[in-house]
Amino acid sequence: MRERIKRRRVRTHGDNAYGIFTLAVSRVEQLTPSYVRVSLTGPSLRYAVNPVALGGLNADAHAVGEQDATRSEGELGSYRGVLDGYVKLLVPPAVEHDEYGRITRLNPEPVHIDLTDTWRQDWFALPDTERGWMRTYTLRASRLHEPDAALRKVVEALPAAPLIPAGVSLPAAPGIDSALPEIDIDFVLHAESDADGIERMGPGTTWASLAQVGDRVSILAPLAGQPLWASWSSGGAGRIILAVDETAVPAALSILAEYALDDKKREDVEIHLVAEVPHAADSLEALWGDVYPLLPPLRELEWVKIHWCAREDAPRGEALATGLRSLLNLEGAQVRENHEISPEKLENVDNAEIVWSLADDENPQIYVFIAGESSIVKRLRRICVQEASISKNDVSFMGYWKAGRTES
Repeated sequence: MRERIKRRRVRTHGDNAYGIFTLAVSRVEQLTPSYVRVSLTGPSLRYAVNPVALGGLNADAHAVGEQDATRSEGELGSYRGVLDGYVKLLVPPAVEHDEYGRITRLNPEPVHIDLTDTWRQDWFALPDTERGWMRTYTLRASRLHEPDAALRKVVEALPAAPLIPAGVSLPAAPGIDSALPEIDIDFVLHAESDADGIERMGPGTTWASLAQVGDRVSILAPLAGQPLWASWSSGGAGRIILAVDETAVPAALSILAEYALDDKKREDVEIHLVAEVPHAADSLEALWGDVYPLLPPLRELEWVKIHWCAREDAPRGEALATGLRSLLNLEGAQVRENHEISPEKLENVDNAEIVWSLADDENPQIYVFIAGESSIVKRLRRICVQEASISKNDVSFMGYWKAGRTES
């Protein structure tokens, strides 16, 4: 067996080396009843972090400026995915609401922020009716794409470069003249009932549900030469478990795509995916394919074991917890949740303020990636740490959202 090499992806925003990229919606595709894929493109993305600027190409194997844009996408070189890399979507403020106060129309102008030293405090100090909202979303995929004639007119009116903080230098852009970087973001169209029983979608989901080709929007993302904003920290573990709800399914599938595209990454690796989606019609096949050239069918990959379950009318997280316990051979372990646990194992597990923690074992045999609704995430981590006795240093757990609460 090969020697395990420590591989770390640290969640970081870099040293102010980020920018605001104003982009156009290039495609909108309803994948399943619960998922819509929105694609974004624009010339400023050429200055983004390399997996985006190069359209998923392996930047280490292809020097900037040497790509031949006349060749087909599949000929441009070896592809790499974006793991659970993410961007910040700047959702414009609402301009119309229905009788229940739900957003029906957003400002068509992209959000603009002056990136001064105090921009975060200044921006968040404004009411959302003026500033809009900032939301975090996974990059499902990136590619090089040639806009059609109609979209080209919209794209040509976009800023050619991102807005960057003072004192930060604009990186060199790849020498690809006609094809533009394009990114996909998969949104879950879920709504939560308020105290009056009115179902409401968050601002980000509302934006995605209303998005049309040609709409403009801004994102915050790292510049070329910087690491992805990501949380993946497998450390070269030979056994990987991904336990995710519907909001983290795009991240899990993006991670699997990276392994599927990289022969070296999947050597001596066994990956288990345990996923809970809202409905049976939210199929794995509909969410997996058509994001990278020659991406193989996921169910044909022998190194991936899949437990895909639909929640339907069951309580949130029940199917996910059951699937994880089954995978860990803990089918009868539910009764252990109330047993007395040692202080060491309880450390950081039930702290209500902690919803994001990354594994930091330098030579792990197992790596567990848990992401989704905060209370479910903490429950799944308890199953791993308390019931299965997996070291907390081998578990990354990330609360992507909290039921009944939205980000600022």
